[in-house]
Amino acid sequence: MRWWRRCQTYLQGIDRRGRIAAISVTIFLACVVGVIAGYGAALFSFLIHSVSTWTVQPFANVGADQWLWLSVLVVVPALGLLVVSWFTLRFAPEAQGHGVPEVIYAMARHDGVIRPRVSLVKIIASGLCIGTGGSVGREGPIVQIGSAVGSVAGQAFKLHARHIKVLVAAGAAAGISATFNAPLAGVVFSSEIILGSFAVESLTPIIVAAVLADVVQRHVGEYGLNHAFQQLDYQFGDWNQLPAYFALGLLCGIAAVGFTKLVYATEDKAKRWLPRWWMRALVLGSIVGLVGVLYPSKPQLISAAAQHDIDHGCQPIPPVFGVGYDVVEHSLHLERAGAEDASDAADKGEQQDLDKLLDVANKIEGHTICALGDAAAWPVQSFLKHFHHEFEYMISNHGRSIVNDPKEAAA
Repeated sequence: MRWWRRCQTYLQGIDRRGRIAAISVTIFLACVVGVIAGYGAALFSFLIHSVSTWTVQPFANVGADQWLWLSVLVVVPALGLLVVSWFTLRFAPEAQGHGVPEVIYAMARHDGVIRPRVSLVKIIASGLCIGTGGSVGREGPIVQIGSAVGSVAGQAFKLHARHIKVLVAAGAAAGISATFNAPLAGVVFSSEIILGSFAVESLTPIIVAAVLADVVQRHVGEYGLNHAFQQLDYQFGDWNQLPAYFALGLLCGIAAVGFTKLVYATEDKAKRWLPRWWMRALVLGSIVGLVGVLYPSKPQLISAAAQHDIDHGCQPIPPVFGVGYDVVEHSLHLERAGAEDASDAADKGEQQDLDKLLDVANKIEGHTICALGDAAAWPVQSFLKHFHHEFEYMISNHGRSIVNDPKEAAA
């Protein structure tokens, strides 16, 4: 660790002598924070998937039609929450909670100072909680993980509290950017919610950290160059659609406020009725498991991706378990599957129309020959014969005529 101490002493010395401004050191550390947060987000997602594969998925596969194994599946979230509660209380109590409120509290009361162990404890605890079926998201944990990395970087070089706060915000933006492949969303969220400022001096390190975290995600993350939700082909069609969006935004805002108040009310009631932490973990975890098992996991329509997993012996986990992104992705694929089914139905309808038209032409030709004879009916017969070949060509090439790719159409 001699190189670390020498680098630390050198940067502190040149900062005191004024050779390098503090903002330059902050930008450099923001680059480091962005890279570390990017790898941390990838590790976090990998841990969630691995824990779910080893805990929830086996019981979901075996217990698809067996109530005994489904009963065991009810206990899995409770046991996971019990381990997580003990782990956080033992090593980092501030790692408990949603993540974002704890970061805001550290910014307001402790000048952005967060203990180094919080990031590691939060990765392990949140990975175990979500992987074992905890119905929570990755947004709060990854914000606290990235913020802890930024705070540790500022503390390591003994920067001023103002610059430590900027690095905390940069770590939060990097975590959001790497988790959802959304650097712009990370910058806006971190500047508005965590730091509460859009000043250029603070905005530059935040943008740098978010971009570098997204670059790391594109190389080692789960999304790569793709978006979090694939194949969202949508075009705004008419201004008459705007009132529906206004109503949707209003309903979502009301639902968000109601959900937030419900979460805090549930926490207060649980602490009052279940004063011991292990009682809260077992009871509330069992409730999550029971709701997850009773909630129907197989919709009436199954997307191609879900059907592929079922064909290979991998049953879908309860929709209530985990972060819920698979449920949203599944719904989007159902919508696209419905559109594709409608397109196939339209193509079949056109095929049937061509078949009927060809049958009518054959009947006209036969009746003309019977009424006028071969000699007198030859003009009509020649005319219908010409279109007979055209109809056969249209029918045989109808499937290829609707293909957009010229190479595929030529094939």
